[in-house]
Amino acid sequence: MNKNKPEVSRRDFFQSFLKDTICLSLEIKENCQEGMRTADVLAAFEDYPIAQTYPRELFEEEAQRLGIDIDKVGETEAIRRIIAKQMDHGKA
Repeated sequence: MNKNKPEVSRRDFFQSFLKDTICLSLEIKENCQEGMRTADVLAAFEDYPIAQTYPRELFEEEAQRLGIDIDKVGETEAIRRIIAKQMDHGKA
């Protein structure tokens, strides 16, 4: 038998396994909630008057940088896409 290899009891193994499973479950739940929050914000985007509040020029440069054609998709949809990309990168 190998004397250098520490033995792990069944109890320690299952406690570690259970702890890791719970931590993973909580992390998945938190990520899911964050995704749902983002989806809710973007789904209700038309209710926000951002496109009517700020001039188009403020969004044109960012849309162009992100490869979004404001004339093709429309101003509100372009702003929604800009915000979605910012949220994906953790900037919003």
